[in-house]
Amino acid sequence: MSTPGGPPEAARVAREIGLAVRALVLTDREMQTALARRLGVGLTDVRAMEELVASPDVLGPVELGNRLGIRSASATVLVDRLGRRPATWSAAGTRTTGGGSPCI
Repeated sequence: MSTPGGPPEAARVAREIGLAVRALVLTDREMQTALARRLGVGLTDVRAMEELVASPDVLGPVELGNRLGIRSASATVLVDRLGRRPATWSAAGTRTTGGGSPCI
């Protein structure tokens, strides 16, 4: 007979934590996909925006590329692409990109 908090209990808790983390990761992926669709950008663009917003430091293309797992040349193209999408406000008061699609 095992004691409370012993190996079977620890294994159950570890499994529950693992399942919760997996659910969190899947939900984050779904959120990124929905945000990319809504903004009319790719998933890498969304990941780049997340990195830029979350970083306490200014990120250059090389560091951003390292964090995203892409070459620095690709990161430079990505930064240029994002920089060409200025955010504006529509007459309805919703934030839009330069192309007029609604932003969050």
